Amino acid sequence: MEEVRLKHPFEAEGKRVETVKITRKKITVLDRIKAAQEAQATFGTKEGDAFIICILNRLCDFGVKIPSLELAEKLSVEDFDEIVMKLLGISEDFLSQFQREVESS
Repeated sequence: MEEVRLKHPFEAEGKRVETVKITRKKITVLDRIKAAQEAQATFGTKEGDAFIICILNRLCDFGVKIPSLELAEKLSVEDFDEIVMKLLGISEDFLSQFQREVESS
């Protein structure tokens, strides 16, 4: 289980959320279906960040039960991106190397 320290902690259910535990990285078909349904019901779309925030809420433990809409309001873009990168297995080193290669070409 991997843990991500939030750069921008937030409050939820009277608790301060400073870290997020990625409980699993394997997404099942059922996860995708339920996340899409939740995204459609909560955000009015099942595309893009709406879908991703619902997937994050299924694969991560924020230490509190937090609805996806509230999570979307409280989670910073920087922390959102970092959690998604960890889920995808993308490291900062990879991104730095990729950026250097793009700049040199």
